[in-house]
Parts: sequence; C-alpha cells; structure tokens
Amino acid sequence: MSARRLLLVVSTGDTDVQVVADRGNGPARGEIAKKWAADVHKRLLEACTLVDTPPALLPAPAWRCPRPRWACLPKLDAGLDWCQRERPGVPVSVLVLGTRRDLREEPLAAIQLSCQRAAARGANPVAGVPYLGARERLEDTSAPRDAVIRAAAVKRIDDAVKAAITDDVSEVLILATGGFPAVKQLLGSLVRFRAQSRKVIELAVPRLRPGAPEVAREVAQAVQPTRSFDARLAALRLVRQGEWSAAYGATQDLEHAHDGWASALHRLHLWSATLPLGQTACGDPEVFAHPLAAVRVALRAEAALRSGRVPEALHATVGFVEEALLDALRRAGATPGENGGFWRLAAAPDAAYIETDPKAWRTSPRPFMADGTDHRFGCLGDKLRLAASWADAQLRTRAFTTLAEAVLRRNPDRHARDLRNDVAHGSPTEWIMHDATAHMQSVGLWNDPQGRPSLLWPEGPACAVLQALGEEAGHALFDNLCADLERTLTRHEYR
Repeated sequence: MSARRLLLVVSTGDTDVQVVADRGNGPARGEIAKKWAADVHKRLLEACTLVDTPPALLPAPAWRCPRPRWACLPKLDAGLDWCQRERPGVPVSVLVLGTRRDLREEPLAAIQLSCQRAAARGANPVAGVPYLGARERLEDTSAPRDAVIRAAAVKRIDDAVKAAITDDVSEVLILATGGFPAVKQLLGSLVRFRAQSRKVIELAVPRLRPGAPEVAREVAQAVQPTRSFDARLAALRLVRQGEWSAAYGATQDLEHAHDGWASALHRLHLWSATLPLGQTACGDPEVFAHPLAAVRVALRAEAALRSGRVPEALHATVGFVEEALLDALRRAGATPGENGGFWRLAAAPDAAYIETDPKAWRTSPRPFMADGTDHRFGCLGDKLRLAASWADAQLRTRAFTTLAEAVLRRNPDRHARDLRNDVAHGSPTEWIMHDATAHMQSVGLWNDPQGRPSLLWPEGPACAVLQALGEEAGHALFDNLCADLERTLTRHEYR
C-alpha cells in the first residue's frame, strides 16, 4: 500500500441527524420524530447550520420544528472523534450509506448532511451512496433472493464499498449504528470480504445517561449463532464431495475452530494427507484405525474422483495397487529394510519369484532378490505381474493378478502407470485427462455407476483386492467415513 489511510463506513438511520435548539440554558439536541422525518429533513436541507454535538438533550423529540436552524450528527461525530483519538494524524476517508426514498418517515437529509459534516471535519474523500430510492422496499418476500435484502440494494452497497477501499486504505472502520439491522449484518460481512487482509474494526456508540457526550467504542465482532450450523452444513457437503482439505480450510478460521467438530475436520485433513495424527481422538472415523494402509490410499483416490480431481485420482489409484501389495507383504511377515524402497522376507518365497543375479535386478520381472537370508522385494515395471501372482498365492485369490492386469493393460499403447507418469512428470492437459478417464474406465479400474467415476465400485478389482486382504465392505468405506463425520458434527452441542 502506498500510504496509510482510515476508511470510516457509516450506515445512517432515523436518529443520525438531530436538531439543535437553545432553550435558554445552552444548546441541546433532540431526535426527530419519525412520522415527521421527511418534512423536517427537507427544511434542514433548505437552511441549517451543522454544529458540534452538544451533550445536553431536549426534553422531548422535536416533533415538527417550524424552522430548524441548527443540526448535529452525534454518531458520526463520535466516529470521527474515535479516529482522532485512536489514530491521531492518520487521514480519514468516509463512505456514508443510507436511504433516500419518497416516504413520510424517511430521513432524507441523512446522507447529504453526513457528507457535509465529514468534509467539514477534514475527511477526504467523502462519498454518499443511497442503496434505496424512490419507493423501494428493503426486501421483496415474493422472490427468495430478495427476501432479506433486495439484490439491487446489495449490489449498490457492494459497489460503493469496493470503490471506497482504495489501495492506500490500511484500516476500515464500520459505524453501523443506524439503519436496518439486516444491512448492518450484511455490511460487516461485505466489508471484511472487500477489505481482504486489512484490519476491520466495528464501532458502537452506546446510549449513555442524559447529558453525557456520546463516545464511539470498539466492539468485538458479534458471533452469530447461525455460523456454527452453517459452517458444519457446508463442511459436510464438502466431505461428501471428496473435498476433505477444503472442508477443513473453509472452517479453520471461524470462531469455532477449536471446537470438537472443527478438530474432526482437521484430523481428516491430516489423515488423508498421511500426516501425523497423534493419539486417537474421540469422534475419529473408524477407518482412521484401519490396519490396511491401502484403505487410506483407496479413499484418497475415491475422494479425488468424487470431486473431479483426475490427476490426483490417477496418482492414488496406481499408489493403491502398490500399497495393497505392501499390505500383502505385511501379512507375510515382511519388514521394511534399511532402504525404504525394499521389503525383506525372513522366509524364502517360491524360487519362481526370486532373482539370483544382482546384475539383472532392474531388468528382471521377478519381484524378490536373493540376499543371504533376507529377500528384498520391489514392484518396479514388469515386476508387478509376478508380485501380484505371489500375493494371490499367499492369499489364495486371483484378485491381485486381475488388478495388476488392469493397471498394465494398454489401450491402445499406454497403461495406467504411463498416465500416472504423465501427471507426475508433466503438465496434464484437458484432453489428456479426458482420455485418462476414458482409459481407466475401459480397463475396469474406474466405473461410473452413479454419473461419476469410482474406484471402490462393488464389483471392481479394487474392492476384490481389499476383500482378499480382509476388508469385506470396500465399496462402503467412503460412505461410512462420511457417516462417522456426520455423527461427530451433528452430535456436537452449540456453545
């Protein structure tokens, strides 16, 4: 930002402009009776002098001043006083929002007089914008989009705020003590959105005892009870769509970020990213403790498919095949060697799976290599077929071979691993991703049972491999995870 400037955003209402009269013991101010507001405000626009706000109050509202000579703006003065007191020497610009309708009770002069007073007190630039005019109503209950605030009014407010927050504005103050409550709530959200990284402060001017000067005070942002429920509903929708990290990211900055339900979303993000979870927490989905590492990779692929992230789904699908083989190795008592790329078996597998020539290790199709009493395992390239054959022999199934053949099936000249490498080592294009989706479906790795690709479809090779490893309900893993999180988020009490 090129300079430091405060922006004071003021929302005007019925009591922002008050008349001033001298009853013989000094000036005093009074609110304008609402039913005569338009008439009094017209007279103020014709001829009146804006003065400093006197602390004394008139004994009764100025019902119908025949010729009001003076007027003051207590709330605006209090806001500008705050700027001078808390940010001395910092230039101030002012945006005044209000209504200018042809109604008997309308405070017609509020915007114009507020702008005049702000300019007279040194604010620059000053802008006034009416968000309702003629005989417009704030809402239109016949149209859902306009039922709270008309879309046209929202756009006028948004355009005004967007234009007022210039590059040199470093801090935005909201003085929304007047006007409609719905506009006040909108203004808080809208200003924070448009201010981006700038600090936003809400000011209030509380009513004090009669005769006391009005003083603006900084107030904490009100916590709307609806935010917790709206945030949880949005998070659940994102979870069901497979956008797990987005569900966490969309809620981590809310005031409920340390509540139990937000912690559950954070743990889902960590678990899906294979980051440390620490101790088991109450409300964790059952799948977090699943003994098969391939389950996590399969769910990552399923989540990516449900949200349309094809590159990530390709990565995870091929990764699932390799992780499932490692799960089979664990079942056979294998342990990782010093080199994380190899696993060691204490007992020798069948000789058909062992390569005895160290020089031929990288080109041999055999998944194991003789190495003293240990036998190293790798699943590079064509080793995948024999590794799958070995796993099938261990588990007395054909599921691994079926899955490996689907991964290595060329259509016409590329297979799933090639497509994964395209994503890993290049920049995928739209047509490559379209062809990749078609290929993965044609070889039976992904299916499209409900209008979206899926890895964990009931009759698919992935579910068959999970069943061989002991997971009987692979097709229900994703829905069960979502159901567990839904129970956690809906069980949490509001506090």
